[in-house]
This record gives sequence, structure tokens and C-alpha cells, in this order.
Amino acid sequence: MTDTIRERTIYKVEGEENGCTTVREIIIDKYELPTIWINGPATVCQDVQMKLSATGGTSYTWAWNGNTYRSNTLSDQPERTTTYRVTGTDSHKCSNTAEHEVVVRPKPKFVVNGVTEVCEGTATTLTAESTDNTQLSYSWSNGAGTPSITPVINTTTKFIVVGKDANNCESTVTHTVVSQEIPTVTWTGTTTLCQGDRLQLNAKGAKTYKWTNTDRPGVTLSTTNLMTDYPTSS
Repeated sequence: MTDTIRERTIYKVEGEENGCTTVREIIIDKYELPTIWINGPATVCQDVQMKLSATGGTSYTWAWNGNTYRSNTLSDQPERTTTYRVTGTDSHKCSNTAEHEVVVRPKPKFVVNGVTEVCEGTATTLTAESTDNTQLSYSWSNGAGTPSITPVINTTTKFIVVGKDANNCESTVTHTVVSQEIPTVTWTGTTTLCQGDRLQLNAKGAKTYKWTNTDRPGVTLSTTNLMTDYPTSS
């Protein structure tokens, strides 16, 4: 920073006492006000921290939204469009101000549509979709870059997807798909019987059951673990 003297004025003071006189000169220098500059982004995405820096002075005081801060740099995470004012003071105590507006762009809004539970080993489709028809690009934690994925779920899996808009603003959505273990059903009972005998089969290993017979399509024989039937009766 170069000091610029805008104007120099000389004052004289004459003093007299007992017939003796003296004259003194006082030189007054007027300096140009410093030119203060603010460097930093004009736009920022919501929930993203940005940094501003001031030059042109030797000390600085920032003011924004009722806040103040003393430094040549300022880091902030504005939630809305904000005007930052900095007052810079030079070595001669001369001060000037500068303003800088930072426009806050909203984060994109989207959801992930799809089931949250599937049977182990099942393929399921998950789709990321903007909630306000904004065109977004997507990046999934499994490496996919398309709006939809169809993974095979062998274990409970958490999918993280990042949506980015044309302003490079991002937001993240997490979607967990729980893998439900396929039950192992076993049964006990006879596989041979005489005509007219009662057949009784007992199943275990699951929570609910449904018994059917291929000779009687559409007929449910039992909804419990126990099934009794007369398959050879006329």
C-alpha cells in the first residue's frame, strides 16, 4: 500500500512575551482515504463455507447481519444472500469501507424411491428423483451415475446418493435396504398312506404358513404349521 498525500497545509503560530516573539510552523498532511478491496465468491451453495479477504488497509473490521469480526479474512457459512461490509484502516488511521454481496443458492431437493426391505438375494430398483423438477445429476455410493440402480441385496445395505444441480450445489440422501433372511422350512410326517387314511404334516422354521395341493389349485388347506388332509378319499 502506497501512502498518498492529498494535501499539505502549513500553519504558523506566533507567540509573544515581554516583547520577544517566536514563530513556529506546523505541517499538516492530509492523506487519501485507503481503497479497500474485498476478494471472494459472489455466489455460494447453501451450507457451504466460503472465505472473504480484504486488502488496502492495515486493519479491518467486518460487519454482517449484526455480527462483527476483526481480521483481514472472514470465513462464514451464510444461510441466505448476505451483504458483507468491511472497514479498512491504514497506518495513518484513515478509514474507508467496501461491500460485497454473496448470493446463496439453495441445495437441490430430491428423494430416493424404493423399498426398504427385501428378501435376501433379491434385486430391487431404487430411483433418485428431484422434488421440484430440477435437472440433477446423481452419484451413488456403489459407483453408479444414473438416476436408477437395481442392486441385488445380500446383506443390509446403506446407499448414499449425491444430487448435483447446474450450479454445482449438492445435497445427500441416504436410503437403507434391509435384507431379510429367507426362512429354512422343514417338515415332518409320512409320505405314504393307504386310501382313506388321514394325512398329517407338520412344518417348522417360519412365522406363517400356507398349505396347498397341486390337484386342487386355488384351495388353501391350512394357514398354520399343521396340515391335515385326506388326499386319497373319494
